Amino acid sequence: MPNTNYRKKKRKKESGPLRYATYNRCSSDDQKYGDFTTIDNQKLKNAGHIRTLAGVPADTYADEGKTGTNLMRPDWKRLLADAQAGKFDAVVVTYMSRLARGPAYYVAEHLLTEAGIDIIMVEEHFSKDLQGQLTKEMTIFADGIQPKQSAMHTRTKMEGMVAHGYVCGRVAFGYRKQFTAAVTVLKTAVDKEPPQVMIPDEDAAPLVRQAFAMAKARCTRAEIREYLIMVTGRTWTTTQVTNLLTDRTYLGEYEFGDWKNDNHHAAIIPLDLWDAVQENLAEPPARPPRKQKDESVEDPYVYYLRGRVRCPHCGESGDGCAYTQASAGGTHYYVCLLDNKRQSKCPVGRVNGDALHYTVLSLIERAARHQTLMHRLIAETGGWQSAPDELSILRGQLAKRAQFIGIQKNKFLNALGDGRAADSILARLDKLEQDARAVAEQL
Repeated sequence: MPNTNYRKKKRKKESGPLRYATYNRCSSDDQKYGDFTTIDNQKLKNAGHIRTLAGVPADTYADEGKTGTNLMRPDWKRLLADAQAGKFDAVVVTYMSRLARGPAYYVAEHLLTEAGIDIIMVEEHFSKDLQGQLTKEMTIFADGIQPKQSAMHTRTKMEGMVAHGYVCGRVAFGYRKQFTAAVTVLKTAVDKEPPQVMIPDEDAAPLVRQAFAMAKARCTRAEIREYLIMVTGRTWTTTQVTNLLTDRTYLGEYEFGDWKNDNHHAAIIPLDLWDAVQENLAEPPARPPRKQKDESVEDPYVYYLRGRVRCPHCGESGDGCAYTQASAGGTHYYVCLLDNKRQSKCPVGRVNGDALHYTVLSLIERAARHQTLMHRLIAETGGWQSAPDELSILRGQLAKRAQFIGIQKNKFLNALGDGRAADSILARLDKLEQDARAVAEQL
């Protein structure tokens, strides 16, 4: 039995004109251009038809950029709710396909009929006889075929884009999209954005190579995850690291849907590095040997940054927050001393030692190759800052002192050349040499 809670029997108003709602829909999002659009045209036609019917306009409903093959549309849901609430007597649409396409139209028509709402079409008319019903059924069939044809054309287009090296959808980390020289002119000539190709990103591609190098060196995925978190400033999970290390996109291959191109774009990872990483990933992780209770093993791990790295949360407290070494399950960490001593609840706690070493070494390597990056790092650490006023004054005084000592030495050397008081002059020269060395050390 149908739900009769909202069912409205066909009613004739005792007085006054009927109330007409209008529904407008288009599949593309052309409203953003702000010009005369499909939705605007539908609104004008529907409003004019209501005037010819001498009706009263009710609310207007519009779904922009929504397909007609299903009823998952916000304004359609609002229209149906208002229809069941009895807020209007009929709904006006420009074409049948604006309400729904194909089989979805039968559902929409049934729901509105159950609510006692008539469907009035401006540009399409179907009689109540057999010929009109056949024409209506053929129109519904044709409206349902059109999205299928568009989907088929889109699939053909996507297949050609993949084959010619264009990007469909998002790109993997380490790459970025770029317009080719040929389509850059096209972009300025048409409103629709032309396709793009995929090229290695200058900043992210080295990070991907470093992650693969760490995997080749048998670093754990947790260590690689910590490294990527440090250098990218974004959240990484172990699953994402695994997906990155097994993504064949970095070999130049591209797969989208049912289509694949083995030479789609420039590779970031060479084949020998890829094979070595996959071989390591296929091996089960080695479990560290369990230590005996009475066994004391000295940790041979070298903590290069011991005493040089500070806790980012409580580092302002002084040396007590410096990191020190700790080892758990074969993984080495720099641990916040205050948190380790239970003197504070530090949200950082510890940082993976291998990941931190890789991060610092990779930055040093990049800075050594790129002068601009070196200058930026020096500037961020205050290396270009001028000396304090007290130090500048002291250096000036020492420089004057050194200059005075040099003048005195020259005078004594000239006196020695003239043969005057050799013993006393030599003693003074020795004293000046000592003063000069002391000043040089302070400078």
